[in-house]
Amino acid sequence: MAISDDIIVMDQGKVQQQGSPMEIYAKPKNNFIAKFIGNHNLLTGSEIKQLGFKTIMDQTVQAQDSYIIRPELFEQRPSSNGSFMEISGKLSQRSVLGDRLQYIFDTAKHIPLKIEFLNQTLPLELNRPLKLYLNESAIQKVGD
Repeated sequence: MAISDDIIVMDQGKVQQQGSPMEIYAKPKNNFIAKFIGNHNLLTGSEIKQLGFKTIMDQTVQAQDSYIIRPELFEQRPSSNGSFMEISGKLSQRSVLGDRLQYIFDTAKHIPLKIEFLNQTLPLELNRPLKLYLNESAIQKVGD
């Protein structure tokens, strides 16, 4: 992806999606692409609703649809831009990925989420109550 202008992703001999690395990473056309390209949280519409999001970018969340949330888009404090939802839970696992720390965030709704932060501060404590924030624009419907 780092040296490509255009990517074609195939599955069993069929083109699944073609586009720029950013297009494919940010807007996968189907669940295969979402799982294959990059790190992600792949959730159902029902799970998105349980997290508190009923609409995303003025579109009603549909229970049967799939949505992705990239782990790097969670925030420890809501910024002043956009509509943020507070998500409560605790961190249960931590992995050092060099420049990033990856955690498993067990939400209060029992939906495990991968989250990542730059490895520039002390690691967050595990098994302590924590609130994270997510802008609704960080949630992308798979296929749209």
